[in-house]
Amino acid sequence: MEKQVKKRVLVAEDDPGILEFHQNILSVKYEVTTAANGEEAWKIFQKTPFSVIVTDIDMPVMDGNDLIRNVISKKPETQIVIVSSVTKAAVALWSTKNNITYLPKPVEFAYINIAVSSAFPRYQEQKWLNEMKKLIAKAPFWIKEC
Repeated sequence: MEKQVKKRVLVAEDDPGILEFHQNILSVKYEVTTAANGEEAWKIFQKTPFSVIVTDIDMPVMDGNDLIRNVISKKPETQIVIVSSVTKAAVALWSTKNNITYLPKPVEFAYINIAVSSAFPRYQEQKWLNEMKKLIAKAPFWIKEC
């Protein structure tokens, strides 16, 4: 019997209790790697990109906003799930504009599971779209005008 490979999730959270909560919930279905802040998560991501990242916004060293910007600049198809107590409307609007899932703290485990499980198909779709955009950009001008 073949061993099924678990999908991988990177979780960045500065609160050790919440980090453990996310790890315990998500590790049932996914291979979870954790980071205590954005900088640590970014270093991990640079070595091994992930399809899905769950991150807090308000963290020391490097906050979630900088982490997200860095990740999207390197691998734009990466799906981001923000789990944060930052409840500013600007964060919610920015999340929506950038196709990022936003969950306010405290979050129930069912919601984080739904957010992460639905992020994987979106990752595949976005990856395909990005590849198509690259192909179209290389196409002769007369194909682009069709």
